[in-house]
Amino acid sequence: RSMLWSIGVLIASGIPMAFSEPIKCFESISFPIKMGLMLLGIATQLTIQRKWVIADDTTTPKTKLAAILSISIWTLVGAAGKGIPYV
Repeated sequence: RSMLWSIGVLIASGIPMAFSEPIKCFESISFPIKMGLMLLGIATQLTIQRKWVIADDTTTPKTKLAAILSISIWTLVGAAGKGIPYV
């Protein structure tokens, strides 16, 4: 439940932020990359994380792969967000 709540907060705060500076966001190459990565990250959290991490033991190779995938996606989301004003 906290996962869905935090996704709701993410969306509720991100939409006004994007519309507060629409030219900077929508003309940047980094913005659609960030949005795509966010959709991928949310889909990963709602599917792979639930099936592999919550259902399995935390020491299996699948759970380690899920952790690496999740950390990688969310790190790339942050990097793409930092690139919005510059690229």
